[in-house]
Amino acid sequence: MTDKNLPIHSRLDEGFENRRWTALPLLPHIEYLCVICESGSEPQRIYPKIFKDTPFKSVHGEEIWDRLKSLETLNLLVIERGPSNEVLGFHVHPKLPPLFREQFPSFFTNSHKPQPKGIHKIRIKGPMQDLEDGGSFRLEEPIYLAANTSYHFKITPRIDGSRIISIALISQNLSEE
Repeated sequence: MTDKNLPIHSRLDEGFENRRWTALPLLPHIEYLCVICESGSEPQRIYPKIFKDTPFKSVHGEEIWDRLKSLETLNLLVIERGPSNEVLGFHVHPKLPPLFREQFPSFFTNSHKPQPKGIHKIRIKGPMQDLEDGGSFRLEEPIYLAANTSYHFKITPRIDGSRIISIALISQNLSEE
């Protein structure tokens, strides 16, 4: 996937346009990308957050470098190196930081956390009695619920047998649909 002869922006465009991060695990790959997005390109700001106290040449340090190199292979990251192979900078696509800040806010230390708003609806399929012990659902868009905040909900059956669970702040009337 990586052609080192292509300019940095061409490689990063390819990785961004093909949304290569969607196949990656959150930990540690997405976390590493978020650290780089938040810290800028300077290695001295990135190393303490990714390597913590791990020596570069240790087994664990080599595993971290391998993961960073895999992000580079996917064209999500370019590790800029100097003549003696020292790292001069880490580069990501310019659209990646705001996108990741929205999609993965918990990985950003100075992130503006989205505030809960509106009525959130979750559609659950299957017979009603299956909900007694649990169930599953898929969200079409992110839902932001804040910690230490009170919510109420209601379950509305639908003709097709599915149900809609509506969730809102206590201060909001659930009948505002």
